[in-house]
Amino acid sequence: MTLELYPLFPFLALGILALVAMLLSVLVSNATRVAYFSVAGLALVGVGSSAYGAHYPGGVARMFGGAVWIDSFSVFFYGLFVMIGIISILMAVPYLDRDQQNHGEYYTLILFALVGMFVMVSSNDLITLFLGFETMSLAVYTLTGYRRHVAASNEAILKYYFLGAFAAAIFLYGIALIYGTAHTVNLTLLHQLLLSPSLAAQPLMVLGALMVLLAVAFKVAAFPFHMWLPDVYQGAPTPATAFMATGVKAAAFALLLRLFFGLFASGDLHEIAVSVVWYLAVLTMFVGNVFALVQQNIKRLLAFSSIAHTGYLLVAVCALPDADAAAAIMFYLVGYAFTNLGALACVSWLQHREERLQNVEDFAGAAWRHPLAGLGMAVCMFSLIGFPPTAGFFGKYYLFLAAIKAGYVPLVIIAIINSILSVWYYLRVIVVMYMKPADEAETEQPTGWTGKVAIAYATVAVIWAGVGTVNLTALLPGAVPLLAHAKAAVATMNGPAAATATIPR
Repeated sequence: MTLELYPLFPFLALGILALVAMLLSVLVSNATRVAYFSVAGLALVGVGSSAYGAHYPGGVARMFGGAVWIDSFSVFFYGLFVMIGIISILMAVPYLDRDQQNHGEYYTLILFALVGMFVMVSSNDLITLFLGFETMSLAVYTLTGYRRHVAASNEAILKYYFLGAFAAAIFLYGIALIYGTAHTVNLTLLHQLLLSPSLAAQPLMVLGALMVLLAVAFKVAAFPFHMWLPDVYQGAPTPATAFMATGVKAAAFALLLRLFFGLFASGDLHEIAVSVVWYLAVLTMFVGNVFALVQQNIKRLLAFSSIAHTGYLLVAVCALPDADAAAAIMFYLVGYAFTNLGALACVSWLQHREERLQNVEDFAGAAWRHPLAGLGMAVCMFSLIGFPPTAGFFGKYYLFLAAIKAGYVPLVIIAIINSILSVWYYLRVIVVMYMKPADEAETEQPTGWTGKVAIAYATVAVIWAGVGTVNLTALLPGAVPLLAHAKAAVATMNGPAAATATIPR
């Protein structure tokens, strides 16, 4: 196949944007200009990626010997990552200004992390997956310890880095075992080879596949690989926490989808992987929700909430490689991303200098002093609960529906029980912000219009992602049936159906 530059546009454009932003961070004294440049560049990358998807509807561009597949699935996540990057940068500007830590390298790190995410979702090869995995991780490690003068940030980066290094080593060793057994790391070839029971049953193949699965379980913070998450979320700058909670989670689940349409698509390995994920889902949901009930720190509460939502997503992972389950996971990731970005944007904007407001009780009465932040937080909390018509309601509905269709009714019942458990700690945040008087007059007012834009953008998107699920184009012109887009994207993944997809030349 002749190598063309056009299919590589998303990678090239984002990579060039990151390099130029890095150069500007040295040449331009005002780091806010680097932030605006990054936002504008990301918007152009998003528009260009959408144009690519429209140019090759349902098509697949196979690059570098089949190691990279740029398809509708990839383009779907390109758009999500671009929106996450834009909101993360907008909410970071006022936060970093208040702490006098506004340097251009912060925005450059976000862009390089996005490059790694783009590589991850476009990979059809375990080695390429690992390269994207590590490119993203190294940038996110640095973002975690960005406040190097704060002890909590130093603790967070040490825990995240060392545990992440162990996960990377496990991932790479698992790849080595798979290659030693199957003599390939291409996911499409692995799927075809593993149809043979003799290969799928080999101990080294099973061990290698499980090591890869457990390394991904660390990245999504599934039990028992979750204990790093609360400390990292608490110690990292709040905008970096938002980026990790949304972008890293979405990229890790996109990787998991690729694996379940390739390595774990069928046969004995599929049965083993589903059995492991079933137990991980149950334990992850309970651990996340039970520990969230007793949290006082707002970021630790949202960290355990993130763990619980990982459990909900794993419920639908058990139904893979069913197309409806994959589409439900993709839709949920979009709704979850906007919901957490909105919640943490509110926290970031209200926290004042050096994150003085940290506990839930510190935000007493904040909704009346700052109506936009109060409304945004309320909408996001209701979405996390799963209250209609937010994205959280439709997301859980489609996740659980896909699991029920696949026969996992007991697992769905457990998930519903956990959703009920979560109501208390989400409502507690709303009650504190709206119904408890502030202890003292506010001496420092939040500033920065970009923070308000981030809150408004995410809040509207939470409603749009929910309402846009249903085809209401007659009622709301321009409403996009997001789930339909997800289903169309799944059709071009690296499964059996994708083997016959049209390859643009």
